[in-house]
Amino acid sequence: MSKTLSPSNGLFQDVPASAAASIPHSVPAQDGSKFAFGLVLILTFVVFARPEDILPAFGALHLTLVMCICAPLACVVALAIGSAPLQRPRELAIVLLLTIWFCIGAIFSYWHRGSFDLLTQIWLRTLVFYLVLTQTLTSVGRIRKIVWVFLISELIATTASLLAPGHAVGDEDRLAGVSAGIFGWNFLGIALSVSLPYMAALYISRRSIFRAVLLLLTAGTSMWMLVLVASRGGFLNVIVSIVLSSLLLLRGTKRARSVAIVLVLGFAIMIGRAPGVFWDRIETIWGGSTSTSNVNAASAKESTDGRENLLQNSIKYTLQNPVFGVGVGNFAVYNGNMLHRADAWYGTHNTYTQASSEAGIPAFLLLLFLLMTMVIHAKKAATVFARDPADAELRLIALATLIAVLSAMFGIFLMHLLYNFLLYYLAAISGALWAIANQRPTVAEAKVVEAPRIDAQALPVRRIPEWRLR
Repeated sequence: MSKTLSPSNGLFQDVPASAAASIPHSVPAQDGSKFAFGLVLILTFVVFARPEDILPAFGALHLTLVMCICAPLACVVALAIGSAPLQRPRELAIVLLLTIWFCIGAIFSYWHRGSFDLLTQIWLRTLVFYLVLTQTLTSVGRIRKIVWVFLISELIATTASLLAPGHAVGDEDRLAGVSAGIFGWNFLGIALSVSLPYMAALYISRRSIFRAVLLLLTAGTSMWMLVLVASRGGFLNVIVSIVLSSLLLLRGTKRARSVAIVLVLGFAIMIGRAPGVFWDRIETIWGGSTSTSNVNAASAKESTDGRENLLQNSIKYTLQNPVFGVGVGNFAVYNGNMLHRADAWYGTHNTYTQASSEAGIPAFLLLLFLLMTMVIHAKKAATVFARDPADAELRLIALATLIAVLSAMFGIFLMHLLYNFLLYYLAAISGALWAIANQRPTVAEAKVVEAPRIDAQALPVRRIPEWRLR
């Protein structure tokens, strides 16, 4: 016998093993998509770890381009021969609509060549990455693997940056990092805020010394690098992630609470050993350092003023071009030309206004719709998985995805990542979790199997002698 939900009281009751076995634990992963998923794992590593930044010799291999060709081809073959089902989550429809709007807006863009280059060189790779993830993330095992690839990429990139600081130092004695991707410079904060809840979920889900050490190393190197980067937005983003993880994920068991304690203490220790540039910049958040004699504080104050101007300009350009914006990838050049200043060629430092100013208000609304869909799917998936103790790991991953998306929604308010891989990586995971959750029976469907009824009329009648009735 095994356990399932009773529709009357929500408690677990006994049902025959044959009935319990019919309840699927994931979207069936066909054998034909195994090879495609293997290529997707490599593509994910190449996209996030960026080995060519660590060892320039890898640049000659053009790994990202090669994997962006091979992985989708393998997916197409698997779909064509019928060995893998077509996955169509709601997130996919939104991303495709966003792509169509980008392409239409490029016709009316301020600088056509700039929009064309962004669509063909940047957005196309992001779209391919998202599409192959969507078609291959069909089981809990695959979701777990894709999360591990992200975390291992983070460990490699941050360790390389810490071990080779000589050529990775930015202005004001801040560590820039060797990676030109999401695990470097000011982007590290949002990457860490996304990875922390997954680290916590993987640690809680299974007891393993090797796993615990690997996760601890990843968290430690990332937190220390974030301190050396001295990113104010990243600092706030990680705090938001830790708070959300403590409230939504790290409650209920001693093992979970111990993770919250380790995260808070570890982050506090890292901050306590932070260099002066970190404190000079962090103090400007609450206006505690206003002296222009301090080079770091003065630079931070200038950066804050510059970002406020960029935010104001991006809103102004949105109102001036509400339908299609100034064109995808055009904000920097448009802003510089409008102000007639060569030093004004900067991005919006805000993904929401990046969408509205470069692709119009419809793109902004599609972005919000995508983010809200990711939140809803992750939350609903966590609720569904909470019904069955066998889905404990899936529930943890769903909660981690919910926290990661909420943290990213805060983080992208401080930086422009509309065309970056990170948001669509989370979109693929949230869509996959919801697809798996949809395979679970609802409470009404998970009825307790009743004992077969007996037809009294069909039973043989036994006559009783008259003397026994007297």
